Amino acid sequence: MIAIAPLDGTVSAWDAFVASAPDSTFCHLSGWRDIMTDVLGHECLYAVACDDAGEWRGVLPLVRVRSHLFGDYLLSLPFLNAGGPVGEPEAIATLIEHAVGMARRMKVDLMELRTRHHIDSALPVSHRKTTVRLDLPASADALFQSFPAKLRSQVRRAQKEGLQVRFGPDQLDAFYEVFTRDQRRLGTPALSHAFFDRVRTTFGDRVVFGVVYRGAQPIAAAHGWVWRDEYEMKAAGSLREYSRIAPSMLLYWAFLEHMIGRGVRVFDFGRCTPNNGNHRFKLQWGGADVPLPWLHWSPRNVATTPSPDRPALQVASAVWRHAPRATAAMTVLPVPQTRTAPRGAARGWPWHQLPVHSPVALGAAWRSARLGLRAREDSRPRVRALVRVLYQADDAVLLGSGTQALTLALRAAATALGGGGGPLVVALPAYACYDVATAAVAANARIALYDVNPTTLGPDLASLRATLAEGARIVVVAPLYGMPVDWDAIERCVERFGALAIEDAAQGHGAFWRGRPLGSLGRLSVLSFSRGKGWTAGRGGALLARGDVPVVDGTPPECGSMGEVAVALTALAQSALGRPGTYGLPAAMPWLHLGETRYREPEEPRAISRTAAALLERTLPLATREAETRRANATALLGRLRSHSDACTILPPPGGTPGYLRLPLRLPRGLDALADRSLARRVGVAAGYPSTLAALPQVRQRLVRMGRWPGAEELVRELVTLPTHSLVSETNREALVGLLEREV
Repeated sequence: MIAIAPLDGTVSAWDAFVASAPDSTFCHLSGWRDIMTDVLGHECLYAVACDDAGEWRGVLPLVRVRSHLFGDYLLSLPFLNAGGPVGEPEAIATLIEHAVGMARRMKVDLMELRTRHHIDSALPVSHRKTTVRLDLPASADALFQSFPAKLRSQVRRAQKEGLQVRFGPDQLDAFYEVFTRDQRRLGTPALSHAFFDRVRTTFGDRVVFGVVYRGAQPIAAAHGWVWRDEYEMKAAGSLREYSRIAPSMLLYWAFLEHMIGRGVRVFDFGRCTPNNGNHRFKLQWGGADVPLPWLHWSPRNVATTPSPDRPALQVASAVWRHAPRATAAMTVLPVPQTRTAPRGAARGWPWHQLPVHSPVALGAAWRSARLGLRAREDSRPRVRALVRVLYQADDAVLLGSGTQALTLALRAAATALGGGGGPLVVALPAYACYDVATAAVAANARIALYDVNPTTLGPDLASLRATLAEGARIVVVAPLYGMPVDWDAIERCVERFGALAIEDAAQGHGAFWRGRPLGSLGRLSVLSFSRGKGWTAGRGGALLARGDVPVVDGTPPECGSMGEVAVALTALAQSALGRPGTYGLPAAMPWLHLGETRYREPEEPRAISRTAAALLERTLPLATREAETRRANATALLGRLRSHSDACTILPPPGGTPGYLRLPLRLPRGLDALADRSLARRVGVAAGYPSTLAALPQVRQRLVRMGRWPGAEELVRELVTLPTHSLVSETNREALVGLLEREV
């Protein structure tokens, strides 16, 4: 008799069984369980079939992928091409029965077992995907001579163009650059860099990355894995602007040649939809179709996992793929290292100053202003759907600012928790943007402060627990400068007290926690689209909700025509003046308060303007590329500062990928440690927040208790931030490093 048991910690036994099972695949290895859980955040339900003696007779890896927006799925395995049950026939039948029973109990929309081989089962078989497999000869020359003349000439053409192919684990970053650009062209969000990095570190030399270069520019790339004597291509892409020199042809030929050199005997080109262009491309190499007989079960006749045919995904795909031409033309790239600084900067011209920069194309700002002011088109429904998709939210409300969104989040959290008859007590970080305090005042809350860890900028968990023990039931967690916090630890902390954590991701664009973007973690999350944020519309914000948290009763009031004008002028000014050669002029006007940290009086939440929504559609591709540039510039700066012992860097938690809206550092005396304050201003160095929230009169009168917050006070004294955006040139970086090396 066969019994089913969950996989415990004996992953070595699992992998040993997989290695001995003739129909097993690379996708059955236990390492995928940690990747699915830690990086993608999905629930893994791996099952083992045992006989009466306790001997393993079969295994089935199952992963539950849940989204209130897209549905609930039980898959083996998501994002991969295989993973169905393997083992003896009786065990396989019992595992399938177990999977169906689990799917029925969980009330999922679809259960899908991605089998490679035919299995006798009463379950329906899906024929929507196929793969192409090619038996490899003993030599690469024999394979090349077997190709049609046209195919050989296409490969030779790429070789004559001087294209070169490099293989190795160090090609991950180049692969990811090409892959994400190609996916954006296709309208498909890519899996995170953390996913591919974890695959590389988990499976070692079984995973292969290969990149085609034209000079120093990667233009085509792919990756896959070797299992026994087979290689499977998992992902590939190329830059469309180089298609005339056929880099994809050289890429695939190089992989085929490389695999023959490794002794591989079967090349699997990866799954595709029958009869589409991708399918025809793979067939031309001489392989044969092998249908993928995936088993599925659904109580609601759901036939597939989420696809671009669905309306919600069509919105995101359309924005991703069809960005306005002017926006696409303004793609932000790092400034080449050979570029010299503008003459004004070298001579200390007073108007030359690195701005607080978020990319906005002037043409995009102008068209968005025209759309908003003329009220001819309302982009807000599309943007709302897009935000829900990107941040995996069940509901979203677009508002006039991030502060308004946080105000609404506090009210929603209070409603979800119930009043209990006492005053609303909100726990805020003692070191944070003053707008966090403004939102608490707008929500008429009592305020309890918790300390901040100066080495990570995240909550001091001991201080947070003490604050919760004193009665706070709503916690605002505000990651600073794109530095992620350990969200799992936050969740464990608040659950112990029955509290609710609000994720204030106003500064989080481009940052990830275990592969998920900041803004997608909490039951309530807040985004900001104001000037200087990663994804900007000049003004605006969003409140995102997941689960059963009520967000808003009715629709927020409109901002009115004057509000539309204000947003339009802000966007146009940001585009025209937010450049190093001009930013010093508005920054020198004290009534604009640029670069100042000020407390703003509360305002009632209003709907985002039509102008801001239209601009958000146009700036998303720029913001995505800018996030990559910020990380690259921050990495370059950190590499130069390793030998500078007095500059303490901020450490992200394991599992966190910083977005580096700015690069935070701690200096013993903060800005006072820098010898040339004028140069520091011109190259964009800024102090952190000038005081703890406890120093604000508006906060003091609402504090539950007075106290000391040593971590926050240390950050007030020591924290400085460096610019990381795409306007930072190599000359600017040299100036920044020189400043830190010449402390007074």
